[in-house]
Amino acid sequence: MSWYRLARATVLLQLGRKYRRRLLRMLFALGLALTTSWAYPDVAALLATQAPEWAVTALVLKTVVIYGGFVAVFWELSQILAGRDGQPAAQHRGEPAAAPQRARQSGTAAQPDADPQALRPLDELARKTKLRSRREKILESD
Repeated sequence: MSWYRLARATVLLQLGRKYRRRLLRMLFALGLALTTSWAYPDVAALLATQAPEWAVTALVLKTVVIYGGFVAVFWELSQILAGRDGQPAAQHRGEPAAAPQRARQSGTAAQPDADPQALRPLDELARKTKLRSRREKILESD
């Protein structure tokens, strides 16, 4: 396998994981549209013999389902290409959703509040005896 193929497969797998829900929705919409298109000639033949007054309704329903599926696929693609994956931008960065609104009201730039959970790993590192002794040696040598 060439490096190009390996890189391409890796990128496709990563995109597949990232946009799994959107891709499944697009596949479902396309599957529904294609199945409707494939099954319609049989339904139209049945309706022509059994209930001709329903033929126009079936045609309109088929058209709505097929074009609705394609609109759903294009909508999902536009959301992916725009970089939106279903969450507000503030939640992507780990900021609270109200932080940008508070920043606009006060006229200052939004700065995320210090998260106590984020400081814990650093505190745990600072408590290690080996690191503490190295730090003391470095401070004493200066």
